[in-house]
Amino acid sequence: MAIKMFLFVSIILAVSINLYPGSINSVWHSDNDSPEIQDIEFMPDNDYFVTATISGLALYRTRDGKLIKNFFQPVNYSRHDIDFTPDSTGLLFSYDNSIELRDMANFQVTKSLSIPPEGDSIISKVDEIRVDPVRQLVYSLWKKNGTLYGDIKIDKRQILVINYKTMKKVSELVIPGNDSIFFLHIAVSNDGKYLAAVSYKSTTIFVWDLESQKVIRSFSLYDDTVKFKGFAGYPACLKFSELNTEHIYLSGTFPRNKDDSIHRGIYIYSIKDNRIIDSTFGAGDKRVYEGFFVVFDNETRFMISNILKKLVVANFQTKNEELSEKLNDSTLPLYHKIIYSDKNKCFIGYTTLSNMASGIGMVQYSSILSAEENFIDSPTIYPNPALDYIEIHQPSEGLDIEIYNAIGERIEHSTTQSFHEWGFRIDVSSLHPGVYFCIIKEGNHSVTKSFLVVR
Repeated sequence: MAIKMFLFVSIILAVSINLYPGSINSVWHSDNDSPEIQDIEFMPDNDYFVTATISGLALYRTRDGKLIKNFFQPVNYSRHDIDFTPDSTGLLFSYDNSIELRDMANFQVTKSLSIPPEGDSIISKVDEIRVDPVRQLVYSLWKKNGTLYGDIKIDKRQILVINYKTMKKVSELVIPGNDSIFFLHIAVSNDGKYLAAVSYKSTTIFVWDLESQKVIRSFSLYDDTVKFKGFAGYPACLKFSELNTEHIYLSGTFPRNKDDSIHRGIYIYSIKDNRIIDSTFGAGDKRVYEGFFVVFDNETRFMISNILKKLVVANFQTKNEELSEKLNDSTLPLYHKIIYSDKNKCFIGYTTLSNMASGIGMVQYSSILSAEENFIDSPTIYPNPALDYIEIHQPSEGLDIEIYNAIGERIEHSTTQSFHEWGFRIDVSSLHPGVYFCIIKEGNHSVTKSFLVVR
Protein backbone atom coordinates (compact mmCIF):
# COMPACT_ATOMS: atom_id res chain seq x y z
CA MET A 1 0.00 0.00 0.00
CA ALA A 2 2.86 2.40 0.84
CA ILE A 3 4.43 1.85 -2.61
CA LYS A 4 1.06 2.32 -4.27
CA MET A 5 0.51 5.56 -2.36
CA PHE A 6 4.02 6.85 -3.19
CA LEU A 7 3.65 6.10 -6.90
CA PHE A 8 0.20 7.62 -7.06
CA VAL A 9 1.19 10.84 -5.31
CA SER A 10 4.36 11.06 -7.42
CA ILE A 11 2.34 10.78 -10.61
CA ILE A 12 -0.19 13.34 -9.40
CA LEU A 13 2.52 15.79 -8.43
CA ALA A 14 4.28 15.31 -11.76
CA VAL A 15 1.04 16.11 -13.56
CA SER A 16 -0.19 18.94 -11.41
CA ILE A 17 2.92 20.79 -10.19
CA ASN A 18 4.71 22.31 -13.15
CA LEU A 19 6.45 25.64 -13.31
CA TYR A 20 5.48 27.74 -16.32
CA PRO A 21 8.27 30.21 -17.08
CA GLY A 22 7.33 33.83 -17.57
CA SER A 23 9.39 36.83 -18.51
CA ILE A 24 9.22 40.53 -17.86
CA ASN A 25 10.19 43.15 -20.41
CA SER A 26 10.97 46.72 -19.36
CA VAL A 27 9.40 49.01 -21.99
CA TRP A 28 10.42 52.35 -20.49
CA HIS A 29 11.37 53.89 -17.15
CA SER A 30 11.93 57.39 -15.81
CA ASP A 31 15.08 58.77 -14.21
CA ASN A 32 13.68 59.00 -10.67
CA ASP A 33 13.06 62.70 -11.15
CA SER A 34 9.38 62.91 -10.24
CA PRO A 35 8.32 64.52 -6.94
CA GLU A 36 7.22 61.90 -4.42
CA ILE A 37 4.26 59.96 -5.84
CA GLN A 38 1.37 59.02 -3.57
CA ASP A 39 -0.96 57.41 -6.14
CA ILE A 40 -1.11 56.43 -9.80
CA GLU A 41 -4.07 55.52 -12.03
CA PHE A 42 -4.80 55.06 -15.72
CA MET A 43 -7.04 57.64 -17.34
CA PRO A 44 -10.33 56.11 -18.57
CA ASP A 45 -8.98 55.66 -22.12
CA ASN A 46 -5.82 53.92 -20.76
CA ASP A 47 -3.71 55.85 -23.29
CA TYR A 48 -2.60 58.21 -20.53
CA PHE A 49 -2.10 57.92 -16.80
CA VAL A 50 -2.04 60.41 -13.96
CA THR A 51 0.05 60.58 -10.80
CA ALA A 52 -0.70 62.35 -7.53
CA THR A 53 2.45 63.82 -5.99
CA ILE A 54 3.33 66.19 -3.18
CA SER A 55 3.46 68.87 -5.90
CA GLY A 56 0.01 68.19 -7.38
CA LEU A 57 -1.06 66.11 -10.38
CA ALA A 58 0.93 65.06 -13.46
CA LEU A 59 -0.31 63.59 -16.75
CA TYR A 60 1.80 61.07 -18.71
CA ARG A 61 1.45 59.21 -22.00
CA THR A 62 1.23 55.46 -21.53
CA ARG A 63 3.16 54.19 -24.55
CA ASP A 64 6.42 56.00 -23.80
CA GLY A 65 6.04 57.59 -20.35
CA LYS A 66 6.31 61.11 -21.75
CA LEU A 67 5.27 63.81 -19.27
CA ILE A 68 2.46 65.75 -20.93
CA LYS A 69 1.73 68.33 -18.26
CA ASN A 70 2.20 69.14 -14.59
CA PHE A 71 -0.70 70.62 -12.66
CA PHE A 72 1.17 72.16 -9.74
CA GLN A 73 -0.63 72.56 -6.45
CA PRO A 74 1.73 71.98 -3.55
CA VAL A 75 -0.10 70.21 -0.73
CA ASN A 76 0.83 69.01 2.71
CA TYR A 77 2.63 65.71 2.98
CA SER A 78 -0.27 63.30 3.38
CA ARG A 79 -2.01 60.36 1.73
CA HIS A 80 -3.25 61.21 -1.78
CA ASP A 81 -5.78 59.22 -3.80
CA ILE A 82 -7.25 59.38 -7.32
CA ASP A 83 -10.48 58.07 -8.85
CA PHE A 84 -12.74 58.91 -11.78
CA THR A 85 -16.46 59.52 -12.21
CA PRO A 86 -18.33 56.74 -14.08
CA ASP A 87 -19.04 59.03 -17.07
CA SER A 88 -15.28 59.80 -17.38
CA THR A 89 -15.87 63.55 -17.20
CA GLY A 90 -14.44 64.14 -13.75
CA LEU A 91 -11.38 63.26 -11.70
CA LEU A 92 -11.63 63.01 -7.93
CA PHE A 93 -8.49 63.92 -6.00
CA SER A 94 -8.11 63.61 -2.25
CA TYR A 95 -5.32 64.92 -0.03
CA ASP A 96 -4.92 66.13 3.53
CA ASN A 97 -8.44 67.12 4.69
CA SER A 98 -9.87 67.79 1.22
CA ILE A 99 -11.62 66.06 -1.69
CA GLU A 100 -11.80 67.81 -5.05
CA LEU A 101 -13.79 67.17 -8.21
CA ARG A 102 -11.76 68.26 -11.22
CA ASP A 103 -12.66 68.70 -14.85
CA MET A 104 -10.97 66.09 -17.06
CA ALA A 105 -10.13 68.59 -19.77
CA ASN A 106 -7.75 70.72 -17.73
CA PHE A 107 -7.85 69.29 -14.18
CA GLN A 108 -9.37 72.51 -12.85
CA VAL A 109 -11.26 72.24 -9.56
CA THR A 110 -15.03 72.48 -10.02
CA LYS A 111 -16.19 71.39 -6.54
CA SER A 112 -14.40 70.67 -3.27
CA LEU A 113 -15.01 69.61 0.30
CA SER A 114 -12.77 70.22 3.30
CA ILE A 115 -13.32 69.12 6.87
CA PRO A 116 -11.84 71.65 9.30
CA PRO A 117 -10.17 70.63 12.59
CA GLU A 118 -12.39 70.16 15.62
CA GLY A 119 -11.10 72.65 18.13
CA ASP A 120 -7.36 73.02 18.42
CA SER A 121 -6.22 69.41 18.30
CA ILE A 122 -8.60 66.96 16.55
CA ILE A 123 -7.69 66.72 12.86
CA SER A 124 -9.46 64.80 10.07
CA LYS A 125 -7.57 63.60 7.01
CA VAL A 126 -8.78 61.52 4.08
CA ASP A 127 -6.88 58.30 3.37
CA GLU A 128 -8.79 56.70 0.47
CA ILE A 129 -11.64 57.47 -1.91
CA ARG A 130 -13.72 55.05 -4.01
CA VAL A 131 -16.33 56.21 -6.52
CA ASP A 132 -19.73 54.54 -6.77
CA PRO A 133 -20.08 53.24 -10.35
CA VAL A 134 -23.88 53.74 -10.48
CA ARG A 135 -24.62 56.62 -8.10
CA GLN A 136 -23.22 60.16 -7.88
CA LEU A 137 -21.42 59.24 -4.68
CA VAL A 138 -17.86 58.88 -3.48
CA TYR A 139 -17.00 56.83 -0.40
CA SER A 140 -14.16 58.32 1.60
CA LEU A 141 -12.09 56.81 4.40
CA TRP A 142 -11.13 59.45 6.95
CA LYS A 143 -8.82 59.24 9.92
CA LYS A 144 -9.54 61.46 12.89
CA ASN A 145 -6.94 61.81 15.62
CA GLY A 146 -5.84 64.15 18.36
CA THR A 147 -6.79 64.76 21.98
CA LEU A 148 -10.09 65.87 23.47
CA TYR A 149 -10.15 68.08 26.57
CA GLY A 150 -6.39 67.77 26.70
CA ASP A 151 -6.21 64.16 27.86
CA ILE A 152 -8.67 61.92 25.93
CA LYS A 153 -6.88 60.41 22.94
CA ILE A 154 -8.95 60.20 19.74
CA ASP A 155 -7.84 57.82 16.98
CA LYS A 156 -10.66 56.52 14.78
CA ARG A 157 -11.71 55.94 11.19
CA GLN A 158 -14.88 57.07 9.44
CA ILE A 159 -16.38 56.11 6.08
CA LEU A 160 -18.22 59.18 4.84
CA VAL A 161 -20.59 59.10 1.86
CA ILE A 162 -20.37 62.25 -0.24
CA ASN A 163 -22.30 63.45 -3.29
CA TYR A 164 -19.44 64.42 -5.60
CA LYS A 165 -21.62 66.73 -7.73
CA THR A 166 -22.52 68.93 -4.76
CA MET A 167 -19.63 67.92 -2.46
CA LYS A 168 -22.07 67.54 0.40
CA LYS A 169 -21.97 64.77 2.98
CA VAL A 170 -24.89 62.38 2.48
CA SER A 171 -24.37 59.81 5.22
CA GLU A 172 -21.83 57.68 7.05
CA LEU A 173 -21.30 53.93 6.84
CA VAL A 174 -21.17 52.60 10.38
CA ILE A 175 -20.97 49.41 12.37
CA PRO A 176 -23.95 49.48 14.74
CA GLY A 177 -22.78 49.66 18.33
CA ASN A 178 -19.12 50.10 17.45
CA ASP A 179 -17.59 53.41 16.35
CA SER A 180 -13.98 52.57 17.20
CA ILE A 181 -13.06 50.13 14.41
CA PHE A 182 -9.76 51.05 12.77
CA PHE A 183 -10.51 50.68 9.04
CA LEU A 184 -7.41 50.49 6.88
CA HIS A 185 -8.73 50.05 3.31
CA ILE A 186 -12.03 50.26 1.41
CA ALA A 187 -13.19 48.91 -1.98
CA VAL A 188 -16.38 49.14 -4.06
CA SER A 189 -17.71 46.42 -6.38
CA ASN A 190 -17.89 47.34 -10.06
CA ASP A 191 -21.69 46.94 -10.08
CA GLY A 192 -22.17 49.32 -7.16
CA LYS A 193 -23.75 46.61 -5.02
CA TYR A 194 -21.21 46.37 -2.19
CA LEU A 195 -18.60 48.31 -0.28
CA ALA A 196 -16.00 46.36 1.66
CA ALA A 197 -13.70 47.62 4.40
CA VAL A 198 -10.93 45.78 6.21
CA SER A 199 -9.80 46.63 9.71
CA TYR A 200 -6.40 46.71 11.29
CA LYS A 201 -5.45 44.30 14.14
CA SER A 202 -8.20 41.64 13.89
CA THR A 203 -8.21 41.93 10.07
CA THR A 204 -11.99 41.80 9.85
CA ILE A 205 -13.70 42.25 6.49
CA PHE A 206 -16.97 44.20 6.68
CA VAL A 207 -19.39 44.35 3.74
CA TRP A 208 -22.14 46.92 3.29
CA ASP A 209 -25.08 46.65 0.92
CA LEU A 210 -24.90 50.05 -0.78
CA GLU A 211 -28.61 50.25 -1.57
CA SER A 212 -29.55 50.09 2.10
CA GLN A 213 -26.12 51.21 3.42
CA LYS A 214 -26.33 48.48 6.05
CA VAL A 215 -23.66 45.95 7.08
CA ILE A 216 -24.54 42.49 5.76
CA ARG A 217 -21.32 40.56 6.45
CA SER A 218 -18.34 40.53 8.78
CA PHE A 219 -15.54 37.98 8.82
CA SER A 220 -12.35 37.94 10.90
CA LEU A 221 -9.27 36.13 9.67
CA TYR A 222 -8.36 35.37 13.25
CA ASP A 223 -9.35 36.12 16.84
CA ASP A 224 -8.45 39.63 18.00
CA THR A 225 -6.65 38.13 21.00
CA VAL A 226 -4.23 36.24 18.77
CA LYS A 227 -0.97 38.06 18.22
CA PHE A 228 2.36 36.75 17.09
CA LYS A 229 5.10 38.28 19.22
CA GLY A 230 2.85 41.26 19.82
CA PHE A 231 2.09 41.73 16.11
CA ALA A 232 -1.46 42.25 14.86
CA GLY A 233 -2.67 41.71 11.31
CA TYR A 234 -1.76 44.27 8.65
CA PRO A 235 -3.87 44.23 5.44
CA ALA A 236 -1.97 45.62 2.45
CA CYS A 237 -4.42 45.61 -0.46
CA LEU A 238 -8.21 45.07 -0.78
CA LYS A 239 -10.14 44.82 -4.04
CA PHE A 240 -13.24 43.26 -5.53
CA SER A 241 -13.17 40.74 -8.34
CA GLU A 242 -14.40 42.33 -11.57
CA LEU A 243 -15.73 38.96 -12.78
CA ASN A 244 -17.67 37.97 -9.66
CA THR A 245 -18.77 40.73 -7.28
CA GLU A 246 -19.28 38.16 -4.53
CA HIS A 247 -15.50 37.66 -4.33
CA ILE A 248 -12.97 39.93 -2.63
CA TYR A 249 -9.16 39.72 -2.86
CA LEU A 250 -7.10 40.59 0.21
CA SER A 251 -3.34 40.63 0.70
CA GLY A 252 -1.29 41.34 3.79
CA THR A 253 0.46 39.91 6.82
CA PHE A 254 -1.55 38.04 9.43
CA PRO A 255 -0.93 35.79 12.46
CA ARG A 256 -3.16 32.73 12.36
CA ASN A 257 -3.08 31.29 15.89
CA LYS A 258 -1.18 31.57 19.14
CA ASP A 259 1.36 28.88 18.26
CA ASP A 260 1.84 29.52 14.55
CA SER A 261 4.05 31.90 12.63
CA ILE A 262 2.88 34.86 10.61
CA HIS A 263 1.00 34.06 7.42
CA ARG A 264 1.50 36.35 4.47
CA GLY A 265 -0.26 36.39 1.17
CA ILE A 266 -3.40 36.74 -0.93
CA TYR A 267 -6.74 35.38 0.20
CA ILE A 268 -10.06 35.21 -1.64
CA TYR A 269 -13.13 35.90 0.49
CA SER A 270 -16.67 34.96 -0.59
CA ILE A 271 -19.50 37.28 0.49
CA LYS A 272 -22.06 34.58 -0.29
CA ASP A 273 -20.31 31.93 1.85
CA ASN A 274 -18.86 34.42 4.38
CA ARG A 275 -15.52 32.64 4.48
CA ILE A 276 -12.12 32.40 2.82
CA ILE A 277 -12.55 30.15 -0.22
CA ASP A 278 -8.95 30.16 -1.46
CA SER A 279 -5.78 30.67 0.55
CA THR A 280 -3.31 29.00 -1.82
CA PHE A 281 -1.12 32.09 -1.82
CA GLY A 282 -1.88 33.07 1.75
CA ALA A 283 -1.47 30.10 4.09
CA GLY A 284 2.28 30.35 4.48
CA ASP A 285 5.24 32.48 5.44
CA LYS A 286 6.28 33.74 2.00
CA ARG A 287 6.86 37.48 2.20
CA VAL A 288 6.51 37.72 -1.56
CA TYR A 289 2.69 37.70 -1.32
CA GLU A 290 2.08 40.45 1.22
CA GLY A 291 2.09 43.65 -0.87
CA PHE A 292 0.08 45.55 -3.46
CA PHE A 293 -1.14 43.43 -6.39
CA VAL A 294 -3.14 43.45 -9.61
CA VAL A 295 -5.03 40.57 -11.23
CA PHE A 296 -5.03 40.05 -15.00
CA ASP A 297 -5.73 37.54 -17.80
CA ASN A 298 -9.38 37.20 -16.74
CA GLU A 299 -8.20 37.02 -13.13
CA THR A 300 -6.28 33.81 -13.67
CA ARG A 301 -2.99 35.50 -12.71
CA PHE A 302 -1.77 38.16 -10.34
CA MET A 303 1.33 40.35 -10.18
CA ILE A 304 2.50 41.52 -6.78
CA SER A 305 5.32 43.67 -5.43
CA ASN A 306 6.45 43.48 -1.85
CA ILE A 307 8.71 44.68 0.94
CA LEU A 308 11.57 42.48 -0.31
CA LYS A 309 11.48 44.43 -3.58
CA LYS A 310 10.53 41.34 -5.54
CA LEU A 311 8.11 41.24 -8.44
CA VAL A 312 6.17 37.98 -8.56
CA VAL A 313 3.63 36.62 -11.04
CA ALA A 314 1.60 33.58 -9.98
CA ASN A 315 -1.26 31.59 -11.46
CA PHE A 316 -4.50 31.08 -9.53
CA GLN A 317 -5.40 28.06 -11.67
CA THR A 318 -2.17 26.08 -11.69
CA LYS A 319 -1.22 27.35 -8.20
CA ASN A 320 2.35 28.00 -9.40
CA GLU A 321 4.69 30.96 -9.48
CA GLU A 322 5.54 31.93 -13.05
CA LEU A 323 7.99 34.74 -12.34
CA SER A 324 10.09 36.01 -9.44
CA GLU A 325 12.35 38.94 -10.24
CA LYS A 326 14.31 41.38 -8.11
CA LEU A 327 13.06 44.93 -8.53
CA ASN A 328 15.47 47.66 -9.50
CA ASP A 329 14.76 51.27 -8.56
CA SER A 330 16.04 52.42 -11.95
CA THR A 331 14.84 49.88 -14.52
CA LEU A 332 11.95 48.18 -12.64
CA PRO A 333 10.53 50.85 -10.31
CA LEU A 334 7.33 48.97 -9.41
CA TYR A 335 7.73 48.61 -5.67
CA HIS A 336 4.96 50.79 -4.20
CA LYS A 337 1.99 50.28 -6.52
CA ILE A 338 1.21 48.57 -9.83
CA ILE A 339 -1.66 49.30 -12.23
CA TYR A 340 -2.63 47.17 -15.23
CA SER A 341 -4.10 48.09 -18.61
CA ASP A 342 -5.89 45.23 -20.33
CA LYS A 343 -6.20 47.40 -23.44
CA ASN A 344 -2.43 47.87 -23.74
CA LYS A 345 -1.40 44.62 -21.96
CA CYS A 346 1.04 46.53 -19.79
CA PHE A 347 1.84 47.24 -16.15
CA ILE A 348 2.91 50.63 -14.81
CA GLY A 349 4.22 51.23 -11.30
CA TYR A 350 6.29 53.55 -9.20
CA THR A 351 8.91 53.48 -6.46
CA THR A 352 9.60 56.29 -4.01
CA LEU A 353 13.24 56.64 -2.98
CA SER A 354 14.77 57.87 0.26
CA ASN A 355 15.32 61.34 -1.21
CA MET A 356 11.52 61.69 -1.67
CA ALA A 357 11.81 61.41 -5.46
CA SER A 358 9.95 58.76 -7.41
CA GLY A 359 10.68 56.65 -10.44
CA ILE A 360 8.02 55.34 -12.84
CA GLY A 361 8.25 52.41 -15.24
CA MET A 362 6.28 50.24 -17.63
CA VAL A 363 6.72 46.51 -18.13
CA GLN A 364 5.03 43.81 -20.17
CA TYR A 365 4.67 40.20 -19.12
CA SER A 366 4.68 37.09 -21.28
CA SER A 367 4.13 33.46 -20.31
CA ILE A 368 4.84 30.25 -22.18
CA LEU A 369 1.47 28.54 -21.87
CA SER A 370 1.56 24.87 -21.01
CA ALA A 371 -0.49 22.21 -22.68
CA GLU A 372 -2.52 22.12 -19.47
CA GLU A 373 -3.49 25.78 -19.76
CA ASN A 374 -4.50 25.39 -23.39
CA PHE A 375 -6.51 22.27 -22.59
CA ILE A 376 -10.24 22.91 -22.11
CA ASP A 377 -9.70 26.47 -20.89
CA SER A 378 -7.89 25.22 -17.75
CA PRO A 379 -10.81 24.19 -15.50
CA THR A 380 -10.92 25.48 -11.93
CA ILE A 381 -12.41 24.08 -8.74
CA TYR A 382 -14.46 26.24 -6.38
CA PRO A 383 -14.75 26.53 -3.43
CA ASN A 384 -11.35 25.38 -2.30
CA PRO A 385 -11.25 24.49 0.60
CA ALA A 386 -14.73 22.89 0.32
CA LEU A 387 -17.38 21.97 2.86
CA ASP A 388 -20.33 20.33 1.12
CA TYR A 389 -19.65 20.52 -2.60
CA ILE A 390 -17.19 21.52 -5.30
CA GLU A 391 -17.96 23.12 -8.63
CA ILE A 392 -15.82 22.55 -11.71
CA HIS A 393 -15.76 25.76 -13.72
CA GLN A 394 -15.44 24.67 -17.34
CA PRO A 395 -17.61 25.49 -20.40
CA SER A 396 -17.53 21.98 -21.93
CA GLU A 397 -20.19 19.38 -21.08
CA GLY A 398 -18.29 16.32 -22.31
CA LEU A 399 -16.05 15.75 -19.32
CA ASP A 400 -14.94 12.59 -17.55
CA ILE A 401 -14.34 13.32 -13.87
CA GLU A 402 -12.56 11.12 -11.33
CA ILE A 403 -11.81 11.93 -7.69
CA TYR A 404 -9.10 10.12 -5.71
CA ASN A 405 -8.13 10.30 -2.08
CA ALA A 406 -4.54 10.69 -0.83
CA ILE A 407 -3.81 6.94 -0.94
CA GLY A 408 -4.88 6.55 -4.55
CA GLU A 409 -8.38 5.13 -4.08
CA ARG A 410 -10.95 6.29 -6.61
CA ILE A 411 -14.01 7.52 -4.75
CA GLU A 412 -15.94 9.24 -7.55
CA HIS A 413 -16.30 8.68 -11.27
CA SER A 414 -18.79 10.38 -13.52
CA THR A 415 -19.20 11.60 -17.08
CA THR A 416 -22.26 13.72 -16.35
CA GLN A 417 -23.08 16.05 -13.48
CA SER A 418 -26.04 18.27 -12.73
CA PHE A 419 -25.39 21.63 -14.34
CA HIS A 420 -25.31 24.63 -12.04
CA GLU A 421 -24.98 28.27 -13.06
CA TRP A 422 -21.37 28.22 -11.90
CA GLY A 423 -20.41 24.90 -13.50
CA PHE A 424 -20.53 21.19 -12.65
CA ARG A 425 -21.41 20.51 -9.02
CA ILE A 426 -20.21 17.46 -7.10
CA ASP A 427 -21.37 16.57 -3.59
CA VAL A 428 -18.43 16.08 -1.19
CA SER A 429 -20.40 16.33 2.07
CA SER A 430 -19.72 12.65 2.87
CA LEU A 431 -15.95 12.88 2.42
CA HIS A 432 -13.59 12.96 5.37
CA PRO A 433 -11.45 16.09 5.84
CA GLY A 434 -8.25 16.00 3.82
CA VAL A 435 -6.63 16.48 0.41
CA TYR A 436 -8.28 15.01 -2.71
CA PHE A 437 -7.29 14.92 -6.37
CA CYS A 438 -9.71 15.53 -9.21
CA ILE A 439 -8.69 14.25 -12.66
CA ILE A 440 -10.64 15.98 -15.42
CA LYS A 441 -10.55 14.46 -18.90
CA GLU A 442 -11.79 15.67 -22.26
CA GLY A 443 -10.97 13.45 -25.21
CA ASN A 444 -7.28 12.57 -25.12
CA HIS A 445 -6.38 15.38 -22.72
CA SER A 446 -6.48 15.43 -18.93
CA VAL A 447 -5.63 17.75 -16.08
CA THR A 448 -5.31 17.12 -12.33
CA LYS A 449 -6.51 19.57 -9.69
CA SER A 450 -6.20 19.19 -5.95
CA PHE A 451 -8.75 20.42 -3.42
CA LEU A 452 -9.15 20.36 0.34
CA VAL A 453 -12.23 19.19 2.27
CA VAL A 454 -12.70 20.79 5.69
CA ARG A 455 -15.25 20.31 8.47
